Amino acid sequence: MKKEICFEEVFDAQEQFRIVLDAMAHPGIIYHLKDFDFEAPPYLSNASAVIAFALLNSDVSFHAIGDAHISDYLALNTGAVEETFEKADFVFINGNNNADVLFKLKYGNLSYPEDSATVLIDVEEISKFHLDGITEIIFRGPGVEFENKVFFRGLNSEILETVKEINFEFPLGIDLIFCDKNNQIVGLPRSNNFDYKV
Repeated sequence: MKKEICFEEVFDAQEQFRIVLDAMAHPGIIYHLKDFDFEAPPYLSNASAVIAFALLNSDVSFHAIGDAHISDYLALNTGAVEETFEKADFVFINGNNNADVLFKLKYGNLSYPEDSATVLIDVEEISKFHLDGITEIIFRGPGVEFENKVFFRGLNSEILETVKEINFEFPLGIDLIFCDKNNQIVGLPRSNNFDYKV
């Protein structure tokens, strides 16, 4: 495993960071990240790697569920500290993962609701159009004029049910960023309501 050299730590990080901010400000809108020539581990999408490079640094912590190679890769390239998932600021999971682990993430308290995790979920594909074997999410709330519908392939619907339960007592909760293999992302902050269909 080697350190990536094609990501410019100032210019590229700022450019991709702005795209992530836009995605979180406009839930249910598909945004595209730049396609960098990364050599990321097999179970980490290029989009998740880009977000990690843009957001992670020595001041924050992360946890990658399911693959030690992802943890090594992120630590090497971002300088962020690996933590347990109960304490991590950023958590990387696959969309087919078991949902129970989400209950153990930090989701803030009434004095410090911002002390919560951001979860990056790698799925196979994100689309505005119906896909076979999909989960449809209907986004509502701040940043959404009426409602936005997005289709996801490779997303365990139990994850969404768990997130609805965790985020029920806003401002407590967790923020989500969905990432796919085509460098597409969709944001779902804890401030937003959503429904889903399988």
